[in-house]
Amino acid sequence: MTENTPSQEFLEYHEQIMRIPQEVHKWIVGADNFIKLLIICLLSGSKRRYNSHVFAEEQVGVGKTTMMEAFARACGGNYSWIQFTPDLMPLDLIRVIKELPDGSREYQKGPIHGNFIVADEINRASEKTRAALLQGMEHGRITVDNDTHELPRPFMVLATANPMDVEGVFRLGVAQNDRFMMKVRMEEETEEEALAIIDSHLRQEREEIRPAVTPEQILGAREFIWKNIYLSADLKQYLVRWVRHTRQLYNEEEKAHGASGKRAYIWLARGSKAVAFWEQRDFVAQNDIDFLVPLILEHRSSLGLLSTRAELAEKMREMAEEMRHAEARR
Repeated sequence: MTENTPSQEFLEYHEQIMRIPQEVHKWIVGADNFIKLLIICLLSGSKRRYNSHVFAEEQVGVGKTTMMEAFARACGGNYSWIQFTPDLMPLDLIRVIKELPDGSREYQKGPIHGNFIVADEINRASEKTRAALLQGMEHGRITVDNDTHELPRPFMVLATANPMDVEGVFRLGVAQNDRFMMKVRMEEETEEEALAIIDSHLRQEREEIRPAVTPEQILGAREFIWKNIYLSADLKQYLVRWVRHTRQLYNEEEKAHGASGKRAYIWLARGSKAVAFWEQRDFVAQNDIDFLVPLILEHRSSLGLLSTRAELAEKMREMAEEMRHAEARR
């Protein structure tokens, strides 16, 4: 396969996946880049072992939850929407108790037993409740009363949080942040998009979002991308250097840390292949890796502790410049 003549199988998978934005746009105006990031995250998971999850942290009222729900509906399979609150208990995620007319109880599968889990305001739940979700995110299975239950594939958590809230919220720990492949933010709408949003809400009914793909097609696309999109040895070294470079910026006296290793390497490799697929290429380019670096490394390092987006953007520009100089010297 060459850049100009993609295989028929490539085109079929690409056509299937590109139906997702069409369905999402029935509810969402604009936000093309955000939708692109969700799809890249979706395609970066593996058939069995690695579950790719996304965390959207943004101020209230920008449409995070609506976006996540629209995306989950468009991806087919089963989806669940969970409102995280301080009184939410771990078993509330795992099983639901139904009272029967005869007074007995029936235990049914809880909302975590789905392909796509919209975890709304995840930072409002206690550490113990988030830990119950963590097992499913990491291993694709959960344990109830010493019984292990496999979760469906694909399994993807679409979490949201409002960073401006300071009361009734809990800070996500380093290990919990690390379970998310990427941390994303909604882009600001244009004036034309704002007008279109107003018009869309003046309609009496909104269109129904239909599944654009099936879980089997998603798993097939993931497998195809990993096996058929080429990542050169030089670019593998390049992404490793990016991760290691974040560690070299800090020392113990600063009480700061660079990006963790294993997952950062894995998601840069898998994600860059998904970016190339989105761009209809059968090979990864350096720009694909650079595009993902802030999304994958920010929340895995002290970069995520910078107080403003402007500071983060400036630090990423400095790091990119340092990386270019380092690569030029090699």
